[in-house]
Amino acid sequence: MSPTARPTETGPSDLQKAVPDQGNFGSRLRQLRLAAGLSQQELARKANLTQQAISQVERGGSQPNWDTVCRLAGALRITPTAFLNADG
Repeated sequence: MSPTARPTETGPSDLQKAVPDQGNFGSRLRQLRLAAGLSQQELARKANLTQQAISQVERGGSQPNWDTVCRLAGALRITPTAFLNADG
């Protein structure tokens, strides 16, 4: 079963607990995006999002829902839990 099929059992609440404020998730997303050598536009295209959405999350202006977290993880070729710590 895919991680997005049953979000209540795959841990979005754990992710939310581990990343309580929007700035932490945004800064981690930026760190992972840069490590992957992607621009915001490239990540947006791979995740089927807009560049504006990526920018807003990175700036802490919005908190992504579980579907978006999974899309970002897939585009970055990481697991969603990689957003939880700097060790990836």
